[in-house]
Amino acid sequence: MDARIAAVTGDRATKAESIKSNLDFGAMRLEPYRLDEKLLVVPVRSSFRSANNQGKDPVNYLLLVVSRGNVITSGNLIQYVAAAGQSKTVPANTFSDIFNYRNVQCDGLFTVLNVYDDFLYELKFENKKLKSVAEKRKRIDTGAGRLTMECTDWYLVTTIYYDDGSTEVYETYIGRTCHGDGEVQVPSGDGGGGYVEYIYAVATKKDWIVAESTSGFWYVFSTERFTGEKNVNEQPSGGHFTGVTHLGSTISAVSTNYTWSQAGATTSYTSTVATAIVSGTVTHNGSLPGSVFFPVLHVIFHFKLFFHKTILCEFHETYKQCQAVLYC
Repeated sequence: MDARIAAVTGDRATKAESIKSNLDFGAMRLEPYRLDEKLLVVPVRSSFRSANNQGKDPVNYLLLVVSRGNVITSGNLIQYVAAAGQSKTVPANTFSDIFNYRNVQCDGLFTVLNVYDDFLYELKFENKKLKSVAEKRKRIDTGAGRLTMECTDWYLVTTIYYDDGSTEVYETYIGRTCHGDGEVQVPSGDGGGGYVEYIYAVATKKDWIVAESTSGFWYVFSTERFTGEKNVNEQPSGGHFTGVTHLGSTISAVSTNYTWSQAGATTSYTSTVATAIVSGTVTHNGSLPGSVFFPVLHVIFHFKLFFHKTILCEFHETYKQCQAVLYC
């Protein structure tokens, strides 16, 4: 914190100093994160006053990532605004659940800020599941027609997740900041802040066709779970895979005379490509119904799916999950 405070002046230094002076070390706790890393959760006393979520009575925490050797590698101020009927305090291991993409034990709004109290992004949970993600993004105007001025327009982009797997994306203009010669004009709304830098876990399940009959009497589908981390600084993919898990395969047929026996399933992944291969046998009354083609599920990290004997999964910031599109 001392280094962060020394790096700035004015209101930002005052905010960071206020966070530091209000840390409640007596109530801090550790939560599991990744291999060789833990989350250190330090409550911030209510005497700290944030410019965010005013009037909503938020509870503040300083969340630090601690690596092997007790080295702090990153940190954020996180505000929790509890949903109606929920406890105001965050249950133990909630931050571990959030940043490892698991269901949580509370409902409400988690606003992620930097240590200068600047908004970075916001996660909303309903029914213990992620409901929406809101993040601030910028578009740079080079200032054509102005005096050597560069302006940045800021937008709040909110992605809402529905139970059927669909999403909606809303964009709200929140302001402008300008740098250079000439007059700076900033419309109403918070247009300030720096480049949005963060990483959080994403995951999706996908059903895909392993084999099907030309008659349409049966088809076999497999289910895989892909996990990754969204990171806006990783270009062009916007993130990387952290795993792929085979959850099972089954047959859908016009009668119970058709059966499926899975012989094997293998998965692998790199930072940008995840692959699943499933093999097995379809029988009809104990005999083979004909030759079966077993394609490979092949996924490229962008989280947008296409089918053509293989599946390509591409990640886009506006989607954040898989959508199936058939093409020839």
